[in-house]
Amino acid sequence: MEDLAFSGDLSGRMNVVAPNQPGQESECSGKNSRTGSSWASTFYGLLGNQKYGVIFFAAQYRGPGSYSEAMASVQVFNPDHSKVWQSLGSDPVTFAVNAEEESGQIDATLTNVANAKTKLKVKGNWSCRT
Repeated sequence: MEDLAFSGDLSGRMNVVAPNQPGQESECSGKNSRTGSSWASTFYGLLGNQKYGVIFFAAQYRGPGSYSEAMASVQVFNPDHSKVWQSLGSDPVTFAVNAEEESGQIDATLTNVANAKTKLKVKGNWSCRT
């Protein structure tokens, strides 16, 4: 279950994970990630009645803890990828992985890749199951 608040280009709360469909499967490396490799989660959820995908990625994963924009990235997109927001170099990201490696917190600002100007803020709790 997710509990993410969106503001900026999109607004509302995402707290329902959408059922898997071909090409839109929620997945998480979670506790299967090894130190020194990457940690990644992709899930699809509903924001209002619209489906969006969310990707969390931590490079050079070192286990549970907090990761900043230097080592973590976040992306939000609609299913056909016609709308995409991505954390860029100057966008602040705090991505935390809890001890069991299947939940944590996110506080990130993303840039609209279509115009490179407008922003999307994502903040809240996430969880995944491996």
